Amino acid sequence: MRSLRHLDLSECYSLSKMPIKMGQMIELRTLSKFIVGEKTGEHIDELNGLKHLSGELKLTRLEFVKDSTEAKEADLASKPNLSSLLLSWGKFSVPCIHRDGMQQEEMKMKSERVLDCLRPHVNLNQKLAILACQGVVLPSWMSLLRNLREIQLFECWNCETLPPLGQLPRLQVLSISGAHSLKCIGEFYGEVVGHLKRFPALEDLRLHRMPNLEKWEFPSSMHHFLAFESILSGEIENLTALKSLEIVDCYELKSIPDEIRKSHRTRIVGDFQLIMNSSCRSLLVLRIELCDSLTSVSEGL
Repeated sequence: MRSLRHLDLSECYSLSKMPIKMGQMIELRTLSKFIVGEKTGEHIDELNGLKHLSGELKLTRLEFVKDSTEAKEADLASKPNLSSLLLSWGKFSVPCIHRDGMQQEEMKMKSERVLDCLRPHVNLNQKLAILACQGVVLPSWMSLLRNLREIQLFECWNCETLPPLGQLPRLQVLSISGAHSLKCIGEFYGEVVGHLKRFPALEDLRLHRMPNLEKWEFPSSMHHFLAFESILSGEIENLTALKSLEIVDCYELKSIPDEIRKSHRTRIVGDFQLIMNSSCRSLLVLRIELCDSLTSVSEGL
């Protein structure tokens, strides 16, 4: 089967391992899923020679990648025809000790290094999804994928900071779910260099199950780099295309930034005190669910 060009495993939900020596199928154009294994011939470096892969690729069981060197051997950066990439670690529930005895801190560091070496080609233009990575820091290369339209971050429990995704000019959908360690989002706007627009194309923003999220604001440190006239004239533009905002189970979030007024559709679910200081002139639909502590809503509505 070395001449095989298309292998679609997208609906093989019970598949637990790949055929060995997949790397010999160098003519493959489509490989919807690759499950990393522990045995020789099942490692992630089997992807090294598959230069013609296109479309969507899902890499699962990444906890079995030995180290960053092995991850680098996958050479995802040499696959310019990929449009979507899903990177998934096993969904174990934040253990103190990993299945092979690895301490939690070692596991965090290993996950970070492996993810950093799974950098895709900059042509990736549809979706990037990262599931259950145990690292504290997400890779800086995420902010270089300037053609990307969608980013999904699921169950990255230990993530404490976000890369400057606001610099991505074509990003339309950003979904963050289960980032339990994230306390503040603001750095994700990115540094102010040149024009002052951040998230210029973002239409759909979803923040789910982030129980420790307390602040969502434009980083105050960035104001030192801005001309006073720019601040007064309103040249700082963030989330100008936003149409839909979902906030679910973010119990500690006390306020939402002024950019919310540009959202046409807002859904808020959870038990947190909501303060809306700006009028929502563009708002068409507002849903507030299960907010037991909510006592008032801005008159600007």
